[in-house]
Amino acid sequence: MKKIACLLILLLTLVCGADAYIINFEVPSKVNLGDTIVIQGTSTINPGVTMTIILYNQKNTIQEISRQSFTIQSDNSWSVTFETDGLEKGYYKLEIPATSNVDLGSSSTRYQMFEIIDRTGEVVITSPLTQEYTGYLSVSGRSTTRGNLGIKISVEKDDEVILPEEWISTNSNGEFSKDVPIAGPGTYYVSFSDNQGLVRLQKFSSEKTWQTPAQTASATTEPTTSQSGKTMAAQSFASNNDPAYFTIITNPGILKVDISEGHNWILKYADESGTVFTINQFTDQRAESFTIPVTGGIVYVKVYPSDLSDSGYVTLYTDGASSITVSGDAAVFFESQATPVPTQSGFFFPIALISCLIVFGFLLISFRRQ
Repeated sequence: MKKIACLLILLLTLVCGADAYIINFEVPSKVNLGDTIVIQGTSTINPGVTMTIILYNQKNTIQEISRQSFTIQSDNSWSVTFETDGLEKGYYKLEIPATSNVDLGSSSTRYQMFEIIDRTGEVVITSPLTQEYTGYLSVSGRSTTRGNLGIKISVEKDDEVILPEEWISTNSNGEFSKDVPIAGPGTYYVSFSDNQGLVRLQKFSSEKTWQTPAQTASATTEPTTSQSGKTMAAQSFASNNDPAYFTIITNPGILKVDISEGHNWILKYADESGTVFTINQFTDQRAESFTIPVTGGIVYVKVYPSDLSDSGYVTLYTDGASSITVSGDAAVFFESQATPVPTQSGFFFPIALISCLIVFGFLLISFRRQ
């Protein structure tokens, strides 16, 4: 009986060992937001078998984010990738669910925990995210942590590498700027990295040249009540200490002006009579705008961010103008308007009259003594 029992136990061990497969994979404990997670695993599972791995969010309640299928290769390896774009910082789990087709042994790695770190605030973008196509993509900004140690960038479009990873210089304030040659309009992704990996992945759009509508002669100079439906635009860098100024030559009718989103802009304009108005309807990053009747004169515009530390490119869109330019003349106009004209006090006249009477009295007394 003992021999039979030992043989039975041995057979059970062999059967269990034959049916229990091993699968393993690793994930870094910390992943920067925007990184692509590349998982390369090994297994003893037969080549050709397809399995699934699931990404879960561990915030508050466990929630499935996405799942990927993978197939065991001839060398018993397998791989899969997960994108972290659009995810929030926090803890996540990757898990291979149990399947009735494959019995995974206890030595298998069924799940791995990791944390997504958000470092995007370490790079501030100052070049516009939507740009007019000029043959170059303007990439400028500021690193809040690197100082003059430089930063590494790369540019891709549709999985094509436009600019391989390259270190570019930064000044003592961490500011950087580079014009990247591009072959045409489209969507470009710029990666900013340092020695610790990806800091920020930013999407830029390069668009075809804005069309300037041809100026047409009008048989009458009377104002029209409808807009032209054609948009003209101009762009300039703006900060609180260095606002953007524009000069708009209008067509008779209605002038509509909008500014780009992305910053809490304060918009000021001087109409054709020289009266200055301030537009600050929104306290967030929505676009400010105004619409006024015009007779074909000049309207000046001043734009700057409400936050003293904020800066960036602002685009001014106009409907009902014959031209729009970035203008230094407009800056002088607003500076002169900003200086208040001194006014006389209500007590000035009585005080002056009393002073004159006192002086007159002294002169009269002197005259009589003589």
